[in-house]
Amino acid sequence: MPATRSAEELVNRIADCFTRRRWEELRGLFHPEARLMTSVGHGEPLSAPETLEQIRRAIDDVNYRPPVRDDLRITRIDDHAAVATGYVRVPADTGGHMLVTRAWLYTVVDDLVYRALPLPDERTARSRYADQGVALGL
Repeated sequence: MPATRSAEELVNRIADCFTRRRWEELRGLFHPEARLMTSVGHGEPLSAPETLEQIRRAIDDVNYRPPVRDDLRITRIDDHAAVATGYVRVPADTGGHMLVTRAWLYTVVDDLVYRALPLPDERTARSRYADQGVALGL
């Protein structure tokens, strides 16, 4: 039987795959029933393939830059949740871009990412997880 991956380990793998643009490997880290929200997903929970497509499109926008891997801090909440905090450059509504702090909350089911949600900070992420559990209300 394969070793169980902790949420923290899984989020570290996701960050590594994302940084290296290993899209197929990244896709394999998501649960078949994953519902994911991103800073570039227009506020809608998407499937893993839809999310990856949104991210790939966003990377082509000069106003979007994901967090630098070395600046991303990943913290374990428990065996089923971890939060990654860092800065992301996103398009501003008025044109150009803005730098914002984000805490990406990830939950895990069956050793795969089940839910992901960007939030303003780690405290908000921990509170959302405590209130909603692994489904995060998505």
